Amino acid sequence: MASTNLGACELFVWDIRRSHLIDNGTLDQAVATFLGCRPQGEPPALAQQMVEEKLLTPFQAERLLQGKSHDLVLGPYALLEAVGAGSMGAVYRAVSNKDHKPYAVKVLPRRSTWNARMARRQVTTFEKCKHPAVVPFVDVGTAGAMHYLAWPFVEGESLQSLVQRQAKLEPEQAARFALQTAEGLQVCHQNGLIHGMIKTSNLLIGENQQVRILDFGV
Repeated sequence: MASTNLGACELFVWDIRRSHLIDNGTLDQAVATFLGCRPQGEPPALAQQMVEEKLLTPFQAERLLQGKSHDLVLGPYALLEAVGAGSMGAVYRAVSNKDHKPYAVKVLPRRSTWNARMARRQVTTFEKCKHPAVVPFVDVGTAGAMHYLAWPFVEGESLQSLVQRQAKLEPEQAARFALQTAEGLQVCHQNGLIHGMIKTSNLLIGENQQVRILDFGV
């Protein structure tokens, strides 16, 4: 599709193309359909149509409208939505173009002095740490000036949030969470992996009441 036919949407479409979120054939078809109905259409309207057609997520559309197309794909991971942020970086729900499975991707600040070589050794060590409570890093990478870590995306509520919602835990419930956490940490310690930042916000409680330990060694 020639850029001269895109009107006010030219730069927006260029940003989508540069982001590699949508293959060119699908993108051209969606834009042609939009402009066929709304020749004078503006980028926000095109973005909304793409969200409705599930070509983009609301998060992706907002970032693209802001001209931030360069950091929506990190290595094999397309970022879908922001799910958390902390002093060590932001966490996103993502999907891998390799296996199309969901992952959590932590993007570390550009100023980070994070040691990528050490993190890659941790990925290898995690292969020995098989326990239901342990959520392992499965990938480490650098994209541009940004470092990222990836682990399987798990659903649940943080222990911090659960305690705030319930006011306090039942003794049996607290003991079960503590035991699961301790057993998971023991497996990791036996293989030389230290968490370094255990806190309630890093303990996720799944629907089956299984603790999942996040953010090992970050």
